[in-house]
Amino acid sequence: MSLKSWMCGGRVLVAPCSRVGHVFVRRPTSKTGGLLRNTRRIAEVWLDEYKKFYYDLRPQALYKNYGNISTQLSLKQRLQCRSFSWYLMTVYPELLPPTPIILRQGTLRHGASCLSVVVYTEPQRRSLKGTSRTLGYVECSEAATFVLTSDGRLMADGLCVTSSPPADARVVLAACGASSNARWTYDAGLQQLVHAASSWCMSPAADDVTVTQPCSAGALGWTFQRR
Repeated sequence: MSLKSWMCGGRVLVAPCSRVGHVFVRRPTSKTGGLLRNTRRIAEVWLDEYKKFYYDLRPQALYKNYGNISTQLSLKQRLQCRSFSWYLMTVYPELLPPTPIILRQGTLRHGASCLSVVVYTEPQRRSLKGTSRTLGYVECSEAATFVLTSDGRLMADGLCVTSSPPADARVVLAACGASSNARWTYDAGLQQLVHAASSWCMSPAADDVTVTQPCSAGALGWTFQRR
């Protein structure tokens, strides 16, 4: 119940001396369905891509009929509930999945060009050693491959796409860390890449630079394209 509350705009508070109870039915019926059926329904409605881990732990659930969940899915959409990935990053970051899942993979296209690492001359490369790498735009056939993982990391060449707005709104590649400055979500409907820490969007800027800024029409149109 708590994850549903958080994901759909509510919250759960801990009150001193509070008590939480659960009344179990003595004998499951076709209506109650039993624990396995009910937990599978929760996984199918609320866990999104993380339901894989549920089935890894309870493979027998794959053979359990979980009934019709269209009403629950419709309610989730009507209430504009957030994703389970948001719940993990925002409400319960200590609950880490065993390994990140790759959600998207490919070149990152915007308009006629694709995002990639700016190519420096050798002297420039030596002077920039150990620092972040600027992201610019190239022909898509020459672009880097990016992956977006279930823990919100947008990665290329073993580094994470990072931004620190408003102090530094540039989008760069840097060493991966625990900071939410290196976490992103992708809205496939709007084709937006949203920065977790600021809720700003990745957007092209002048001089082939990429920045995060308040989401607008200019931030639309990001697509992952398989090679």
